[in-house]
Amino acid sequence: MNSIQHALMIAARQHIEERRQTNDASLEAAALWVEHLDDLFNSIKLWISPLEGLEGFSLKEIDCSYTATDSSDRENQINGRGLSLAFFDTEIRVTPWDFQVGGSLMTAKGVVQVFGKGLAAPYQIHYNDGIFEKMTNGSNELNFGELLFTQVLADEVQKLKP
Repeated sequence: MNSIQHALMIAARQHIEERRQTNDASLEAAALWVEHLDDLFNSIKLWISPLEGLEGFSLKEIDCSYTATDSSDRENQINGRGLSLAFFDTEIRVTPWDFQVGGSLMTAKGVVQVFGKGLAAPYQIHYNDGIFEKMTNGSNELNFGELLFTQVLADEVQKLKP
């Protein structure tokens, strides 16, 4: 092997190792996102559990798809799950909307959308490096948690249309 081939070999090994590490980090971040989505959906189920005995209300898991972008800006459609909160013949859906991994520090960001026919604009629950930290609706931005989520439902459920 001559010196140019040797230099190529070193460069190729280095690049392969960097890509392997980047892809592994992206996969780990995506797995953590899915785990946190499960936790979020389980929390929402708990938060709205008082509605379970209400005639005309139902909660079910639904299939959905959303865009995931890795650190190399490659986009994939991911099949996942969300929630449907039905109030007789109207519903609010809570589904993953977008997930991205990127940057030199491998940040992970995602959005879960809360929407229903009749709502002026969807609500978005923002995920940042392992935490669902805020909920936005238009320009309004609030810290996310049980009280905010249930208050949004209380405010918005009357606006739903079949």
